[in-house]
Amino acid sequence: MTFNLKETIKDEKGKVYTSKYILDAENNSFEIKEVTLGMAIRDTVCLQGSMERDYSEESALKRLEIYEKVADSDTVELSSEDISFIKELMIKRYSPIISAQYIRILNK
Repeated sequence: MTFNLKETIKDEKGKVYTSKYILDAENNSFEIKEVTLGMAIRDTVCLQGSMERDYSEESALKRLEIYEKVADSDTVELSSEDISFIKELMIKRYSPIISAQYIRILNK
């Protein structure tokens, strides 16, 4: 399936979901950006949760494969296997309101 990686979602208050992105950790500088589907996928596959017991070589390679697909793209073609993997990670990463909206997009 093909996805628009520029698509955004709403936060719990009905506003476009945003997040802080660190520009310079030493100087505590950051910028607030609208979180697109592409950014959410990239952030999700890059984060290893402390509760994740099944982190393996296979998981690391799958994360890299997905990251490379979405890295600098506006659209991406994802397999059903990629989609399932991403949804599973998003559930662990985001609050229910946020993850459910991304899952809704990925289920289209």
